[in-house]
Amino acid sequence: MKTALKTKVHGLKSIPPSYYAIQSGSKSFDIRKDDREFAVGHVLRLCEFADGRFTGKSDFYRVIYLTDFEQKPGYVVMGLRKMTVRGLAALKSAGVPIPHPVNSVEGPTYENW
Repeated sequence: MKTALKTKVHGLKSIPPSYYAIQSGSKSFDIRKDDREFAVGHVLRLCEFADGRFTGKSDFYRVIYLTDFEQKPGYVVMGLRKMTVRGLAALKSAGVPIPHPVNSVEGPTYENW
């Protein structure tokens, strides 16, 4: 299991069924292609993506567990915990770059999306 030495925030698209299952707490994990070198301690900003555009809805989750056990090559399962307002404030005060909110019309305007 990889553990982050430095906190990193990843902005990721999430289709409505997955987005709402994670948001409601009925799904506490996400399976992703490991093309960003995900690690425990990283933060995911999941942004709802429907009908070919961003809806403007997003939430932050900390990666609390990571495994590639029984996954297709290059994929990982991440255990997630929703970030609190206090946790987000701590990231900001530590100078961790946090992606700007997604504009529902234009989509994201920063790199890695």
